[in-house]
Amino acid sequence: MSKPLVYIVGLGIFGSFIAQKLIKEGYAVKGFDNDNVNAASRGVNVRTIRGDYTDPEEMRIAYECLRRWERKHSQSFTNRGRLVVYQPGDSTIENINKARKKLLLGERIINSSQTLNKLRLDFDLNIDTDTDQKAVFNEDDGLIDLSEILQTLKTSIPHEKVNIKSLTFNSGLNKITGLSTDSGECIDTSEAFVFITAGAWTPKLLLDAGIPYQREVSRAVGLFSFPIYLSREHASNLSKKPAISIIGVGKITTLILIKKTDIQTDILLGQFTAPIRDNDLTGWITWVKRLFSVDDLFDPVDYSISPYATKAKLEVFKWLQLSHEFKNVRIGPPQFNFDSVTSDQRHQIFRIEKSNAIVATNGSWHGAKKAISVAEHALQVFKGNPSIYDSSEMTQHPHQPQLNTYEKFSDLNAAAEKEDEVMKFNLYSQFSWIVTENWQQFEEDLAKQQSLINNHLEKAT
Repeated sequence: MSKPLVYIVGLGIFGSFIAQKLIKEGYAVKGFDNDNVNAASRGVNVRTIRGDYTDPEEMRIAYECLRRWERKHSQSFTNRGRLVVYQPGDSTIENINKARKKLLLGERIINSSQTLNKLRLDFDLNIDTDTDQKAVFNEDDGLIDLSEILQTLKTSIPHEKVNIKSLTFNSGLNKITGLSTDSGECIDTSEAFVFITAGAWTPKLLLDAGIPYQREVSRAVGLFSFPIYLSREHASNLSKKPAISIIGVGKITTLILIKKTDIQTDILLGQFTAPIRDNDLTGWITWVKRLFSVDDLFDPVDYSISPYATKAKLEVFKWLQLSHEFKNVRIGPPQFNFDSVTSDQRHQIFRIEKSNAIVATNGSWHGAKKAISVAEHALQVFKGNPSIYDSSEMTQHPHQPQLNTYEKFSDLNAAAEKEDEVMKFNLYSQFSWIVTENWQQFEEDLAKQQSLINNHLEKAT
C-alpha cells in the first residue's frame, strides 16, 4: 500500500521538524508557510534553550533536547548558561528543585556566591535580598540561532511560500478536503493527510472550517521583543556572557537592583540574549508583559506602533539603564510576535477523530524549542501510536497561574494611552533609542532624531 501525500500547514520550527521526520520515513511531503514576520518562529533569531521545568517529565525531555541541539546543530548552538532572577512570591524555582530531585539532578542553589558574583561582574547588577528576590545560574542552558536552523531545515522540505487562509472540511467524509490560499487557489487534500502546525493561526483555521474537536487548542496571544543594536566592542563583550532572565509575578516595584528605581511593571518575563557570534551586532530583549488576546490574525492591527508597545519599550530602556554594560547601545523598534499557548504550556498533538488531519501545537514560546524531540511524538500519533502529548486532560499551569490570564489588547492599550510619559514618547517608538546616563540626554537625543527626520521630509516635499 502506497504512503499518502502529507501536507503541512505551517513551517515554523515545529512543522519543519515534523516534515523532516516524515521525509526520513519515506513520505512525500509538501509544506505551506506564510513566512509571517510576526509568527512565533520569526523575528527573534537568538532563543534560549532551557532544561528546567517544574514537571519532571517535561524537564527530562528538555534536557534531551539540549543534547540534541548541541549534537545536531552545533554550528547554530552555544552554551553560555543563563542567569535567572525570580521576583518575591514566585515559587517556581522551589518547584523546579523538586522536579530536579525526582530526576536525581542537583538542586539549583539560590543566591549562591557564584550567581551573585556573575550578576555583579557580568552585568553590574545586584539583587535585593531584603525583598526575597531569588537568583540562580543555570550553567547548562544554551542559545540557538533559530532563523539559521529554520533556513537549514527548509532546504530539504518541498514547500511553497503561501498563506493558507481556510480549510474545507467535509463532515460527511470527516475529512479536510481542501486548503484555500490567499490567491483563491484550492488545493485538493481528499486523498492526502494534513498536519495543522500553524501556531497562533490554528484555532481560527479549525473554528472557521467548523471542524469538531474535543481538545484544547493553543490560544493566540501577543508579546513584544526589541532588537538591541551593539557596537563591535559591546558585541564582543556581551557574546561571552550568559543570557539573563527576569521572571515576574503581578506588579513589580523592583527589578534587578544596583540602586532603587521607580520602575513599575507587570512583566511576566524580561530576557536579554546576546548574539551567538562576534560578527553579529544584534542582541534581543524579550519583554512579555501581560499575555493579550489577538483579535484578527489574518488582518491584524500593527501592535508594534501602539502606546502599549511604547510602554514596554520605556520599561526596557529603564531596565537597561541600571547596568553600565548597556550604556550607549541602541534599542530598536518593537517587534511584535503572535504566540500560541496552552493552559499548562505543554505541546498538544492529536488526530481529529477518524479524520485525515492532526493538530500539533507547541504550547508556549519556550515550548517551541523542544520541537527537536517532540516532533517524534507527532510521528507516533500519525502512525496511530500513543503519546504523552495526545491527551484530552489539559489543566492550568500549577505553579504559574498568571500564564492563564489573557487580557484584551484594546484595554491594555487604552490604559497606556492615559499615561503622560507613554504618550510623550509614543511618537518616537519606531526610532532607535540610545541607552544614556540620564533622561535629559535621552530626550535631547530623541529630539535631535525628530529634527533630522523633519528636515528630511521638508526637503523631500
